[in-house]
Amino acid sequence: FLSLTAVSIVAQSKNLLYKKVDSLVTTNNIHNCIKALNILNNVLLKDSINATYWIKHARASQACNKYKDAQISINKAILKDSTNAFAYFNKGVLFGNLNKLSVAKKAFRKAIVLKPKNGLYHYYSAMTNLKLHALDNAEIDFKNAIKNGYETSALYNNYALLLLKKEDYNSALDITNKIINHDSNAPNAYATRALVHYFLLDFEQACSDKNTAFDLGFKNKDYLNIISTNFCNSSKTKQLELAAQSFLVNKNISSFKLAIVCFNKLISTTSNATYFLDRGYAYVNLGDKKHATLDFDKALSLSNLHKNDYFENIISLYVDANDFNSALQYLEKQIQANRKNYKAYTAKSKIYFALKNYNLAKKNALIAIAINPKYTEAHIVLGKAKYELGDMDFCADFKKAKALGDTNAKALIDLYCN
Repeated sequence: FLSLTAVSIVAQSKNLLYKKVDSLVTTNNIHNCIKALNILNNVLLKDSINATYWIKHARASQACNKYKDAQISINKAILKDSTNAFAYFNKGVLFGNLNKLSVAKKAFRKAIVLKPKNGLYHYYSAMTNLKLHALDNAEIDFKNAIKNGYETSALYNNYALLLLKKEDYNSALDITNKIINHDSNAPNAYATRALVHYFLLDFEQACSDKNTAFDLGFKNKDYLNIISTNFCNSSKTKQLELAAQSFLVNKNISSFKLAIVCFNKLISTTSNATYFLDRGYAYVNLGDKKHATLDFDKALSLSNLHKNDYFENIISLYVDANDFNSALQYLEKQIQANRKNYKAYTAKSKIYFALKNYNLAKKNALIAIAINPKYTEAHIVLGKAKYELGDMDFCADFKKAKALGDTNAKALIDLYCN
């Protein structure tokens, strides 16, 4: 009886020491984590035959920024007990903090295999997948975390962010509403819901949630930079314009579609050439050439003062998209509007050169030079076309461009003529 009592006292003493180690580590204080390591290295060393000891040692080492020691310790824990899910979980946390996400992911998956009903493990796996942009896997993990009883504001907020990334805005709204209904003083939830409302084009509610988030102590201004004070103080028309431009800048399929919705709303009240031009840009990026052409033609028909700029924007867009046929079509329209547009002929020459049609490149460059003999870009593309055609006098064109002050001509002369 005395022997059993003694064993019980020793066990209780050990548990109390481990609790003290845990409490010291969780303070995130460097002096306290050193105290925790001293207890482990001196008082509890005899327990180093057990995996639990090495898990505690790894956590204390990590808290002291001794990451190499932490890696050694967590691997020792797994060697001591390869079925210890908590050891693999802590390995995942450690390597996640080291930004070694692939290692962390494997560790969390092993922990889940060993303890599939631990919601915390699923949550950490979800966050790792989120960082790895494995959005479908992250969503599965979030659902499993909730299914297994791990429900926190942080989980739901990150789940909403995931749905936002997946462009499932209505589901993201449901999640953020659930958080706020549970806790009306959750600043992160209001901040995330502000973004959700923004992408749902409910700008009034987006601004309201943004203001509430900051009133409740939300600090990350960059997180909500698209919902600026200037944006919220603007008219509804201006908000649609600003949002449309932000969606165009994002350059992804969903954003281009949202931009089109914004421009549809704007065009329904005002026939503005710029709206048609920008909506056409969105259609081009969605591969809808038919609607892009309709919008570009409408923009050009509405524009007088800036028509040439519009032509150049449209042509540049098609060139960047390697749609040279469409670019040439609009160059023809630009030339029809002004037969003396030497820049348009030069642009045609450059496109034909890119298409390796050197005769047409030469022809259009000569027309441009006939209109404006001092336009150096035309001389340069003419020289390049002549070189490809085997004309012996191509260097004269490069030298002419240099004489007219073109800074790129010397390099061409050095490359081709010397």
